[in-house]
Formats: sequence, structure tokens, C-alpha cells
Amino acid sequence: MRSTPGCPVPPLVLTTAEPLQSAPQGSKESILRRMNRPHLNIDILLHILSFADKHTIRRLMHTSEMFHRHGARYLLQDDVKIHTECNSQVMSFTQFMLCRDRRGHYYRLPFLRSLKLQRGCANRGRDTHPESSTLAGSSLQLLFTMLARTGNLLKLSIIDAEGILAMHPKLSEAVAALETLEDLSVCLVGKEGVRMLTALQSSLVRATIYMCSGSGEDTAGLERDPTCLLSHSSSSLRGLCIGSTSVGASSLCLPNVRQLVLEWGTMASPLQYYIRAFPNVRDLEVRDESSESEENIEYLDTQRAHNLATHSWPSLDRLRCSISHLYLLGIPGHICCLEIYDTDVFCLRIPGLLDTLLECARPRFLQLGIWNESAEYIGSPDLLETFSRPGCVDALEFLELRLDLLERDYDHDLPALLEKIIPVVVASLKSLTAFSLNVDYHDWRTGSGDSESFLVPLERALEAWDMAAFAHRVRQANPTISSISVSMENHPMREDESVKVGPVYQIQYASLNASP
Repeated sequence: MRSTPGCPVPPLVLTTAEPLQSAPQGSKESILRRMNRPHLNIDILLHILSFADKHTIRRLMHTSEMFHRHGARYLLQDDVKIHTECNSQVMSFTQFMLCRDRRGHYYRLPFLRSLKLQRGCANRGRDTHPESSTLAGSSLQLLFTMLARTGNLLKLSIIDAEGILAMHPKLSEAVAALETLEDLSVCLVGKEGVRMLTALQSSLVRATIYMCSGSGEDTAGLERDPTCLLSHSSSSLRGLCIGSTSVGASSLCLPNVRQLVLEWGTMASPLQYYIRAFPNVRDLEVRDESSESEENIEYLDTQRAHNLATHSWPSLDRLRCSISHLYLLGIPGHICCLEIYDTDVFCLRIPGLLDTLLECARPRFLQLGIWNESAEYIGSPDLLETFSRPGCVDALEFLELRLDLLERDYDHDLPALLEKIIPVVVASLKSLTAFSLNVDYHDWRTGSGDSESFLVPLERALEAWDMAAFAHRVRQANPTISSISVSMENHPMREDESVKVGPVYQIQYASLNASP
């Protein structure tokens, strides 16, 4: 309603949709009627409820029938986490979920979209009584049975899958009967987990599988190939993360997987097996530190030559790995977004290695993270020559340097070393539109970082570092840069701080959902 200037706006009067029947004003019946027929429209009340925290929602659910019914939707809209060793918590949650309405429907089940099961008891004692453990397992089995019938669970995470699925003989079958799952994450998968995965009825879009490691009787003869365990989702799977397992010569082909993450123990298999199993990967992340090579350039050369002969993926939208894995993978073509992290600068110090890899990849977005000896390397001629060499980073639009400072960096003046990169690195990149620098300090000493008198030279230099002035000097050195971010974390004498100049830069590359 609009008002004419000078004319007062009549007050907004909120009334009930139906007049309350006559009853003594203070009687219980009168109070209940007022609570179940609110003065505000129900849609407005529920909109307000969407902003309330879970504790407030739980209290409101005890005030009226309307809140009791609709409150569950807002309690369950975020990820729900259950600690399965707290038997009372398991049984209480199951009882809450299996509440029926007046027509006998399990109306709360469709509200549960994301569920995480994990071992342990948060903030309460462990209940190990055999009888209650049996009841908890039966409760979970019943819950998943009803979810398979009338639920709409989209995301399920099971930490310590073997221990949880063993809570009831038919729990694996009940989980496998779910048909609505899109995202499944299972860790420590053994016999029960394999039985559940091979019988799963859902067509997954994303999956994370960590197999049980070791070679005991419990893992002997287990199917460990992720392509076989997920064969039912061969046409729907888009993202896959695997650990403590690998593919083989007889692995199935999952042609629609776009995003692949290889965790611990996966790179033991030849690269050709992964290329055959996942031919259309566009986003690759390698976190398998168990396969990090020793400081042996001959070994690197031999493995790289073998992988090049098998014809690796021709190009990638995004690759995140160490410098040694980047070298071993032998990606021959363009990598749009390249994220390099390293726990040792051995490979970075091999003359011409990083230059060659960057010249081949021609990234538009480059994130270079160094975990060890980062202060020394950031101002070294090796790095400066790489960025000043024509052809290496001519197309670079975004550059991020992430420095994790450790004990070996304690004697360096990092701010002075960072000044070296402004004229050589920042000023020379004519296509650069965004620059980011993150300094993360890790104090490995015990009891020596509380007083200023114990500060090492690195800490003293960073304590006086003017981050804002550094950011503006970067801007002045290269006018094409429109977005600058400089941040520092975990310094013993300074609060975490971030300086931003210009708009926040967002990295964008080709969609992972594109058809092959």
C-alpha cells in the first residue's frame, strides 16, 4: 500500500484466519487454540522459522501442532550427523524420524537429505551394553528400510563402514536398497562395505571409497577395484575419489567420470589403467604421497617416458598435484587451472624442470604452494628465472603463491625476499589480472612462541611487515592487475589478517557436467 505525502499510513492489523471460539481466556483450551491458530500467516511463520537455529526450532516444536509438524523440515535441512556408538542417540534419532502423522504416514523421512554416520561418542559417554547395541543396530536397519521405501536421501557418508555395517546382519542390505542416493562416501570398506556397494540400487553421481588397508583374513579375496564396485553407476557417475585401492588391466570403463581424486595407495598401478578406466577426466587431483619418488632424477625420467608412451589424457581443465606427479603424469596438452603443492623443493630445484612443465601446460590459472623451505625458494634465482622466461607463463591470468613456513625458514627475512618477486614476476606478466599471496606460519617449537623475546628472525620480520603497502606496490608494478589478495595466518604475535585490493577474483573453467 502506498501513501500520499502528508497522509498517515493506517496501522497493519494482523488477525486470525478464524475467530476463536468462546472459552475462558486463561483456560488451557483457550491457550491451545491461540497457539494452533497464529495471528501471523503460516507461510510467514515458516519463513521466519527458516532463520532460527536448531535449539530454537526444537523448543518451538513443543509449542503448537503446526510447529511440531513443520519444524522437522528445518531441523533436517542441513547435514545430520549420528555417532553410532552412542546407542541412545541412534535409537532416539530413529524414533524421531519414524514419527507418523494422523494418516499413518512417515512424514519426516522425505525431509532427510544428507546423513553422516561415524563411530565414537561426541560429548557423551560410550554405551557398550550388548542389549542396547543390538537395539541400536536394529533401529538403524529399520530406519534405512523405511528410507528406501518412502525417503529421499541424497547424500550418505559412513565413516568406518565395516564397524557400522556390522551393527546388524541386514544393515548392508537395507543401505543397498536405497534408490535415491546421488553422493556416497564410505571409509574403511571391508567385507560388509563391499557387499553393500555391489548390491547398491542407486545410480550415483559422486562417490568416495577408501578401502581397508592391510592383508589379513578380513580383507583376503575382497573386490578392491572401484570400477567393479561401482559398475551399477557406470553411466551416471561424474566424480570419484578413491584411496587404498587402485584400478587394474581388467577394470571397467566409467566414461562419464569428469572429476577424479587419487588418494593414498592409488598410484601404484600403471597410469595407462587409469586412462583406460576414466578416459574423459577433466579435473584430476593426485594426493598419493605414498608414491612420491625419492630424490632420483633417473627414476623420474624413466617413469615419465613410460607414461608418455601410453598416451596420457591429452589436456585437463584442472590438475592439482605435486611437482613430481606433474612430471610423471606427462600431460602433453593445455592445463587450464594448475595447482602445484610440494612438501620438498627437490623437484623444484631441478634446472629447467618447472619451466618445461609450465611451457607445456600453458596454464591460465596457477597456484604454487610450497610446504618446505618456501622462504628460501621464493627469492631464489630458480623461481625468478622461471617466470621471466618467455613462453612459460605468457597466458597467465591468475597467480597464487601459498607459502607454508616451517622450521627451515626461521632464519630468513621473508618480506625482503617477497620484494624480489614484484619487479621480476609480477611486473613481467602482462596478461595477469589477479594476484594472491598466502603466508601460513607453522610454529613447531614447544612453549617458545608465547613471548616476544623468543621470536626467531622470520617472526620478527613478519611482525613488522606492512601487508597493505606490499599489496599496493604489486598494483603499481602491474596496472593490468585488478584483484590483489595478501593474507597471513598463525603468526605468534599477530592476528590472522587479510588485505584485499579490488574485487574478489573467482577462478572459472569448463563445467565438469559437460557431456563427453
